[in-house]
Amino acid sequence: VFQQSHDQLERAAIKSNIGRIYLQHKKFREAITEYQKAIGLNPRQVEAHNGIGLAYTMTQKYDLAVSAQQRALALDQNLAEAHAGLGLIYFLTDQQEKALKCYRQAIDSRPDFVDPYLKMGQILLDQRRYTAASQIYRSATKIASTNVEAYYNLGLSYNYQDNMADLALEAYKRVTELDPEYQQAYYQIGQIYEDKNKFEEAEKTYLTIVQHGSKVPQVYQALAQLYGRNREQLNQAVSYAQKAIELSPESASYYNTLALIYFRLGDYLQAESAIKKALS
Repeated sequence: VFQQSHDQLERAAIKSNIGRIYLQHKKFREAITEYQKAIGLNPRQVEAHNGIGLAYTMTQKYDLAVSAQQRALALDQNLAEAHAGLGLIYFLTDQQEKALKCYRQAIDSRPDFVDPYLKMGQILLDQRRYTAASQIYRSATKIASTNVEAYYNLGLSYNYQDNMADLALEAYKRVTELDPEYQQAYYQIGQIYEDKNKFEEAEKTYLTIVQHGSKVPQVYQALAQLYGRNREQLNQAVSYAQKAIELSPESASYYNTLALIYFRLGDYLQAESAIKKALS
């Protein structure tokens, strides 16, 4: 009997691992089947309850998902993944205060588990609780010092607070060290330099993105506005404004920028044409 039950536990663990592989490959139906087999073999297989809960979450079977995570927590009340699993269900069903509470419990159970920090930060950013968001993201960067998302969102949460531009700049620069292709971070750096009236640094930063073959229209818009201030660079300003429009033809503000540059050039016909497109 002992041998059989030992084999059964091993088979349950194997089935649970197969379920996890399916889950990682987003094959949720197959994952559910394997996890069910694991639970059939060993109803105390805590990872299987947690895993099937995630698979149910991803297939929007939220009631089943909640039950599965609660069963996992009944077997191990400190299972951080199950607390985070409940957090994800509440996050996706727009119950953000409940989600925050579950993510906090996940962090209490396992302080080095980075995902709950990122999810909490996202909720706090969405709720415009920027000070709290920056604290959470700062904690995330301490336990995951190469996590690009944590640093970028740390920069964003500083951006929305008064007198935090230097800290935001530091966070965005760290993003570009970790991922030199992260164009949105360069854009944010350029914006901060502009706010500080450091126009040469802003220009250099924007041009870095352009050299990376940027498809971010705001970058070309920013360069158009930057060059639009300088009479000698108005023709360059026009070409950047046109590129912004090419990337985002429905944006009225890009046509508006182009119109202003044509006015400065004294080309009133082109300016009028751009204004009409901005208003259409």
